Amino acid sequence: MLGLYPEVSQGARPDVILAPLVPGGRTPDRGRAARAAILIGSLVAMSKDNLKARLAYSTISQLSYVVLGAVLASAWGTVGAALHIVMHTFGKITLFFCSSLSLL
Repeated sequence: MLGLYPEVSQGARPDVILAPLVPGGRTPDRGRAARAAILIGSLVAMSKDNLKARLAYSTISQLSYVVLGAVLASAWGTVGAALHIVMHTFGKITLFFCSSLSLL
């Protein structure tokens, strides 16, 4: 591991580390909302006919991958989330630019 979360890299479970943050000691499934947003965003994007609307809903779906990586509470999840933000930004800017040119 990269050492960002030393407790996790030494083999401790993330839900045990984060348990004090939740009343009652139970850790909710924080990834459930991210997984739902990935699925719903993708389904709504596929149903749109307008290219810019499709790209916008696709962005919601893709940024849910970032949230999912962050809630994994691991070093590699954090690195993957950060890299996905950078790559998604450049890719989506290019797609929006191309979609605007195609409308001219």
